[in-house]
Amino acid sequence: AYWTPASPGGGVLKAMDNKVAITLLDEQGGKMEEKTIHIQYDGSMYYTVQASPEIVIGVTAQPQSIEEAVGQAIKAQGRSYLTGEVTTEGHLILESEENNGIVKVYTMASVGNFGFESGIFTKISGSGAIPTVITFSKNEKGEYFLTEYKEPLDGAYYGRSIREMFPKHLLSKAQNANSYYPDLVKQQVAQAQAYLLSQGRNAPVSEKYIEKQYPDLSEKAREDLDYKFKYELMGYPYYLGTREAVENGVRYIYEFKQELRQNDNLLIFTKSKTDGPIIEKREYVVTDSGLKERS
Repeated sequence: AYWTPASPGGGVLKAMDNKVAITLLDEQGGKMEEKTIHIQYDGSMYYTVQASPEIVIGVTAQPQSIEEAVGQAIKAQGRSYLTGEVTTEGHLILESEENNGIVKVYTMASVGNFGFESGIFTKISGSGAIPTVITFSKNEKGEYFLTEYKEPLDGAYYGRSIREMFPKHLLSKAQNANSYYPDLVKQQVAQAQAYLLSQGRNAPVSEKYIEKQYPDLSEKAREDLDYKFKYELMGYPYYLGTREAVENGVRYIYEFKQELRQNDNLLIFTKSKTDGPIIEKREYVVTDSGLKERS
């Protein structure tokens, strides 16, 4: 479920998490009851409504184990990063505490979005190890509902916010987050491999940045590629090679090539289905004055 804020001037609310009160009214407009739901901003333009006790969003079952609940929460947070084909997560629960149906979990969390770059299923965006405090409410059925997802602040406030978030006996672990990353990324790779298996796909998986080859362009041609033709080339890789995308259940391959043909220096962009047919092709001639679309 999605929600849009009525912000002044139509702007975007930048807070990643918000609590919104929903008031239930009777037919005469009288107040019957008030509920609180958790809104999560994905970093672009969408606000996802999270399920909460007594408020059902769709038909997805709520997690009934703390491990599953933490994993789901981290993946939901991961949607604020550049998205790939599948979102994975890694976590280690340092400690949890429960009081009157409120469960607070102190954890090391990492998210990874994987997608195909030139045939390699790689982590194209995500995070390192982040000391994170996640709070859930737990109903009588043992179901967990996310109520707060808290990460430390950036920059000069990082150390202070960790000290405020974590109890003293967990501080040394929280302050040494990077040491947990190798184990967390192994979890992400395993999830990415399981996803490929579910798709019947055999491909190398990498959590590391893949070195890329870039076109040889003048400054003006690069400027045209980045700005003048930016929107018509949305979806294509910024490097020489391919990227894959699943759109409305159909997998497409976007390819970017540079070729010398009949004394022309050409940039060639093609979009095709995995079974071969090209459904879009764009060619640009590289000139001293920039890029010129070839008819």
